Amino acid sequence: MSSVLDSVGVSTGSAAFTPPAIDGNLTGKHIVSVEQFARPDLDELIKVATDLRNRVRTGDQSVLKLCRRRIMATLFFEASTRTDMSFQAAMLRLGGEVVSTAGGVKLVEPGLDLGVCLAVVSALRNQPMPADVAVFGEVGLGGELRQVGQAARRLTEAARLGFSRVIVPANSPDGDDDIRVIRAKTLSEAIAAAGLQGAPG
Repeated sequence: MSSVLDSVGVSTGSAAFTPPAIDGNLTGKHIVSVEQFARPDLDELIKVATDLRNRVRTGDQSVLKLCRRRIMATLFFEASTRTDMSFQAAMLRLGGEVVSTAGGVKLVEPGLDLGVCLAVVSALRNQPMPADVAVFGEVGLGGELRQVGQAARRLTEAARLGFSRVIVPANSPDGDDDIRVIRAKTLSEAIAAAGLQGAPG
């Protein structure tokens, strides 16, 4: 995948990636290293976690929707089953979804290619994907996007789940009137359509 990302201007070379410091604001940041946190950041994180735990224990149902339509991806430099499972359980309990890469990533569904590529670009550029955008499509070795099976059904399901826009390969069918279909021929076009242009954050 690195050659595909390199071809669209996302550097994956040997230069070390330095994640931005949290500096009192977790919004839109990807957590890559404990070194991103200063002591006040950790104190605030523990305070929020304690508050969430107390809300769950008292039966506050609103907590179960905090991460609705959000996806957390985990990738560990050193495998940690206990930590990975804890993260996954917490995210699922709060209504979110999880992409776990413990042991590597093996995609058996080609429609996930575009989503994984955009997630990698989002992380490298420190820019979150828009929450109202769904994506699907196969990505070829040259960065070209290919239509996948059940495209019409995928568009209908994206609309049903509340997404207002969906980025798809250019030759995909039209969707329902209540979802805007954004067509892209290449990964570069999909990155632009998702608003992930610009230098890494």
